[in-house]
Amino acid sequence: MVSVETDFSLYLCGMTRTTKILLGIANVLPLVLIAMFVSSMLMMPHGLDVNPNPDVVIFSFGLSFLSMALASLIGLGLFIYYLVHILKNPRLDSNTRLMWVLIVLLAGIVGNIVYWFFQIWREDDDRVDHGYNN
Repeated sequence: MVSVETDFSLYLCGMTRTTKILLGIANVLPLVLIAMFVSSMLMMPHGLDVNPNPDVVIFSFGLSFLSMALASLIGLGLFIYYLVHILKNPRLDSNTRLMWVLIVLLAGIVGNIVYWFFQIWREDDDRVDHGYNN
């Protein structure tokens, strides 16, 4: 009988190529949403002598709020997913696991993208030496 722990680790580390691509797109999505936030903030009228159109102000504020809320939710979800993936990844030893936790924790969105590239996208590539069998 296979334990739940083994089933979960097989699920985490045995992704199809389509799932890996969708996860990669989800990694880039917060960056796109942050760019939308910056552009919507630049659309808002600035200065005291400007008579802004209320529709533009409401649209800019709504777009900026929505983009940051979505970026935050997606970023939090990806952060939790990657922490669970790192902790359950059977290919990582304790030192490598600690290194990846620190990278994902301290580097944020960029750390997620780096972990995705090295540990998820390239997990089936036998030509790459990941250093798992030291």
